[in-house]
Amino acid sequence: MSQILSWIVLLPALAGLLILVLPKSLETKSRHLAVFVSLIVAVLAIIASQSFDTKSLEPLQFHIKYEWLPMLGIHYELGMDGMNLPLVLLTALLTPLAFVGTWAQTSGDGTMQKRMSALVLIMETGALGTFLAQDLFVFYIFWEVILLPAYLLIGMYGGVDRMKTTLQFFLYTFAGSILMLVGIAWMVHAQSQITGTASASIQTLMNLKLPFDADAPLGGLFSQQGLLFAAFAAAFFIKAPLVPFHAWLPSTYRQAPTLVSIYLAAILSKMGTYGILKVLIPLFPLAAHSFSQVLMGLAAFGIVYGALLAIVQKDFKTAVAYSSLSHVSYILLGLFSLKAEGMGGALLQMVNHGIAIAGLFLIASFLEKRRGSLLLKDFGGWAPQTPVLATCFMLIVLSTVALPGSGGFVGEFAILIAAFKVNGYITAIAATGMVLGALYMLNLYQKTMFGHYVDDYVNKVSDLDFREIFVLVVLGIFIVGIGISPQPFLAPSRNSVEESAKRVSPEEELPVRATTPGQVSR
Repeated sequence: MSQILSWIVLLPALAGLLILVLPKSLETKSRHLAVFVSLIVAVLAIIASQSFDTKSLEPLQFHIKYEWLPMLGIHYELGMDGMNLPLVLLTALLTPLAFVGTWAQTSGDGTMQKRMSALVLIMETGALGTFLAQDLFVFYIFWEVILLPAYLLIGMYGGVDRMKTTLQFFLYTFAGSILMLVGIAWMVHAQSQITGTASASIQTLMNLKLPFDADAPLGGLFSQQGLLFAAFAAAFFIKAPLVPFHAWLPSTYRQAPTLVSIYLAAILSKMGTYGILKVLIPLFPLAAHSFSQVLMGLAAFGIVYGALLAIVQKDFKTAVAYSSLSHVSYILLGLFSLKAEGMGGALLQMVNHGIAIAGLFLIASFLEKRRGSLLLKDFGGWAPQTPVLATCFMLIVLSTVALPGSGGFVGEFAILIAAFKVNGYITAIAATGMVLGALYMLNLYQKTMFGHYVDDYVNKVSDLDFREIFVLVVLGIFIVGIGISPQPFLAPSRNSVEESAKRVSPEEELPVRATTPGQVSR
């Protein structure tokens, strides 16, 4: 078990590189190999989760650490804790489901199959490595691994506006990454100056008390800790995204192939929210506490803003993209509440959102496959002809609108309870998003499944095939399972989340002010 995390992280990339060099005669088999490898990774992730000790007081399990660049304090360090365990499982389980669910959409020439299979597997390594990395520099490398494959896949196989979209996506995410890299270098240097030993270990850097003065202008933004907080926050807010760092999202989700859209919405956005939970809040607790209510306000605004934009969209996939913006903002609201229940609810909601948004993008691809369009005016009256599709779609809708008994309800309720303890006015604004969410999701459902169909095309529409049913049923099982029995999904993260919340509690931390270079005082 000592090397299981390395196998989980590196196996997809190794398989992806192998697929890239397959001869032309074997290109059509690349998808089968990709599914097979992703299933192995899923099994390894399940084995690790079953061996995870929820009662252990150790901060990391299956911990591995090797010297890489010791002079710079950089080590190849991986470890599993309660915060990354749910996201590792989400990534490992969604990857094979995404391959199977988009099988028909990737049935073009063999070269396309080979490229998409290989690049998505490399993206899986980037995501899993980001979640499991315990060294900031290693975290950054895996963070960047996912960027180039996503850029290439959208640029090669995206929609008609893919060139503009890929440039916007790349520039936004790369700019945030550069700021994070500067922040990492700054932190390692500060660690070396204060302690005499360079280290990029996240656990070590948590003990680094950086100067911060909450009474300074702009709440201490221009103090050392405030500037570092801003550098890391920029990268995480773009990836999540948080309004107003979201401009890349709608067009990217719309133009990307369905397989890539699923990865961007269900997995890539969680890298941003996980970065906030794992890195931003624990490393900069004073800045996080100082800016928390401002960021909660932005998150509440994002909930309402994304919902309103989703309501007025005339295209199914774009409406789903804006709905994702609204629901990710709920996650951010819970994180910035800095309460254990809010952060735990946010972590659970990361999983719920990943499952639901993957289902919605799969529904979009199934509709487009049968209709050749995603414009809502081209739909209507599908339910009688496609009862299985209508049923599966409705289950995902119920989770998205947080109906009691679905996974979405548990996470959102915990988030709102925690947010209310901090600021009731912000919570009231955020709560209106639940009403607006029901409005745009039911609007999508009614315009596609009910009403009068626009022509006799619907009479020729076929219901879901076995492969499509299988994928949606698996997602549905998780939606219902989390809703009925959330405890198994919450228990592994409790210790880690509570410890993170304690670090940022004002009772635990007093304002830190610089005295002389290299010294701090309370």
